[in-house]
Amino acid sequence: MIGLIVIALVVTLLLKGYYPQAILFMGGVVLLTCTAIFGWGDLLNAKQTTNFIGFDIFKVFSTGFSSRIAGLGLTLMAIGGFSRYMEHVGASAALFSVFEKPLKLIKSPYVLLGASFLVSQIMVIFVPSHAGLALLLMVTLYPILIRSGVSPMSALGVIGCAQFVDVGPGSGNAILAARTAGVDVSEYFVYYQLPLFVGVVIILTFVHMFVQRWWDKREGWVFDPNNIQTLAGTKNTEQDKKVPKIYAILPIIPLF
Repeated sequence: MIGLIVIALVVTLLLKGYYPQAILFMGGVVLLTCTAIFGWGDLLNAKQTTNFIGFDIFKVFSTGFSSRIAGLGLTLMAIGGFSRYMEHVGASAALFSVFEKPLKLIKSPYVLLGASFLVSQIMVIFVPSHAGLALLLMVTLYPILIRSGVSPMSALGVIGCAQFVDVGPGSGNAILAARTAGVDVSEYFVYYQLPLFVGVVIILTFVHMFVQRWWDKREGWVFDPNNIQTLAGTKNTEQDKKVPKIYAILPIIPLF
């Protein structure tokens, strides 16, 4: 019940526009404090504890922050910096210019939307980081989808759903599940995750195509080719035309 209350308060404050990091931090503090007060578990083992609840909570946070900043944090900063630089040099525009003619053969942008979701699900297996994959998709798939007539919200809907399930031998949750079940993580992925994953992905591909189309119609989305640069968040058209097409290789290097 306490967990549900904290989650409800966190969601409410986030929807009201409060600073997300501070709200999530406070929610964590409340849950850790309740854990210590009601004796639901030890925050730290006997060797690590400071024997004072306030210091123990602080130590849990400091330990967690240091490990995540050194590992996942640096990875996300590297990917974020790479994505920003690709936008700055016009590599995303170059990527679209290479695929522009083949993409014109696809009459409906929602077919392209479904295909993009399939591509993102292949990438999920190799890029287990939710935020990292989202940044890579924003610099590769997003500009292509926007320039092909897909609304920004539909494009973001697909990118946001890319990591709808933790799957693959690189996923921390999959590794933990395999270890708990006493099987090799590769065997767990191929025989237990993959059959279910493939079926769900096929269903969600069509769900995305029809649901995003329905929402775009409801919100009155009309594709305006003259407004592409603003929607895609890139430079003006004249500058994009001067970008060498060889730059199209740059955004997809991390994918390989």
